[in-house]
Amino acid sequence: MQFSEVVQRRRMIRRFDPRPVADDQLSAVLEAGLRAPSAGFSQGVSLLALTGGQVDRFWQVSAGERRSGWLDDMRQAPVIITVWTSELSYRRRYAEPDKGRRVDAVWEVPWWWVDAGAVIENLLLAAADDDLAAALFGVRGIERVRAAFGVPDEQASAGAIALGHRAPDETPRGSATRRARRTDAIRIDHW
Repeated sequence: MQFSEVVQRRRMIRRFDPRPVADDQLSAVLEAGLRAPSAGFSQGVSLLALTGGQVDRFWQVSAGERRSGWLDDMRQAPVIITVWTSELSYRRRYAEPDKGRRVDAVWEVPWWWVDAGAVIENLLLAAADDDLAAALFGVRGIERVRAAFGVPDEQASAGAIALGHRAPDETPRGSATRRARRTDAIRIDHW
């Protein structure tokens, strides 16, 4: 598939067929995620992929007994990829001699969040390229999730991706079906 086709094909899919994702497919998606740009090659974004019973544990820890149509659909995904970023890893990297900043320097741009966004986009595009369904969502109960899965305190949640196979009856819904795509977001040479 051509890159332009992958970009056009990428959608947030919220209804999953519960069949498992093959190990080689999961590995390919995760590897693609970590091929994203990294400011100063800090490599401060980490992924925690949850499969099998750990997916159920994730939903229990993060959502508890809460139910809704959206949540029930998302719970069917056989893989959850949690995305974490560490501001401290960027500060440490940029304090090294080849960068020469102080650890406590003020950053005009929080590159740890920018890089996390790039990793997330690579994950979503890799899923689409491999004909997998994926949906990005915010994690609730971050401290409970951190404790349940041993995530170090310096790691901040940048979200999670439900990953699997599209349910046969999945139809596009959500914001993109209710709002037109902006046509004024690109400007050249002047705002």
